[in-house]
Amino acid sequence: MAGDRFSYGAAFALGAAATYLLDPRRGRRRRHELEQRAEHVFKEATGAAEVAGRDFANRSRGLAHRLWQWMDSEPVPDDVLVARVRSHVGRVTSHPHAICIAAKDGVVDLTGQVLASELEDVRRAASRTNGVSQVIDRLEPHLAADTPSLQGGVPHRPPVARWSPAMRAGAALVGSGAVSFGLWKRGWLGCASATCGGMLIARSIADAPVRQVFGLSGGVPIHVSKSLHIHAPVEDVYAYFRAFENFPRFMRHVRDVRLYEHGKSEWKIDGPFGIPLRSTAQITEEAPNEKLAWNMLVGGEVRGSCIARFEPDARGGTLLSLRFELRPLFGIFGELAGWLSRATPKHAIDDDLLRLKSLLERGKASGRVGPVTLDELPIPPSGPVTIQ
Repeated sequence: MAGDRFSYGAAFALGAAATYLLDPRRGRRRRHELEQRAEHVFKEATGAAEVAGRDFANRSRGLAHRLWQWMDSEPVPDDVLVARVRSHVGRVTSHPHAICIAAKDGVVDLTGQVLASELEDVRRAASRTNGVSQVIDRLEPHLAADTPSLQGGVPHRPPVARWSPAMRAGAALVGSGAVSFGLWKRGWLGCASATCGGMLIARSIADAPVRQVFGLSGGVPIHVSKSLHIHAPVEDVYAYFRAFENFPRFMRHVRDVRLYEHGKSEWKIDGPFGIPLRSTAQITEEAPNEKLAWNMLVGGEVRGSCIARFEPDARGGTLLSLRFELRPLFGIFGELAGWLSRATPKHAIDDDLLRLKSLLERGKASGRVGPVTLDELPIPPSGPVTIQ
């Protein structure tokens, strides 16, 4: 009975795919798009395999070198040991110049000043260096950067949970095996195996913690950068870009925008497969004719941000540069749905910015409900709003 249901489902899926691809009017374009996507995926997979192969070879040589060093009984020269310790310590402290390192016959002497929050990391990094037999800690910890040697510098950040290319490739292979076993085994054991394998594959592809991959802790950010030259004065470009309430008139992916006080606005935009999505935008920084930045919130949680810069260029127009950081709802599932429906953030941003360019350069654009001219849009308000 289960086999019959599976056969019916497979037949239905094949029929739907054939209808979608063999449509007399749009089938040719859809097949061409599918071919381009398949070619892109193949190139990405080939490139990833080459990177993983090189990474595996390099790590193998490094591991062999470390094993040889561990088996070698000859002592490490003092100057070499100092360089090794300095390299390891520099990765865990924001002020490596404030630490003096000396070595003698495998004994490392640490002196100088260090932030108390980084002291334990510095000790651990020094003691784990190959060739170190003992660490003499004479560091002076400080709770705050209250001395000249601890001021400035680059704040130390904990390492990002990234996997190496070789590890990602190995995890994807193991995950594929687990999924194959689950589909063959079936039952609760097969279901568990396929689920774990799918999560491992998703983790290796996204190269981020599982909670972020599935959108449970903010999601994996997508970065989109776009620069566009518009033959119009900076003042006009900024004014019409700042007038969010006009966007639904000429941008096809924006359905509605409602303005509120203190730089807040509520947006209704097209999501994957035309599903409407709602979000709240809060302006965080505004410099008229120069810069505009805002955050996008969904359910009180920041799901994205944007920085727009306006610069006059030598061609007598305006260079509009935007940088988006977006976190799709439902993580990798939301991103996959956008990719399948051609409703990715990059595609929507490119399409709508071209409409803004057409509106300002030609005086008209094609919006959601038909053509719209520049004269039909309200005059944008002048001056920045008060930001909370």
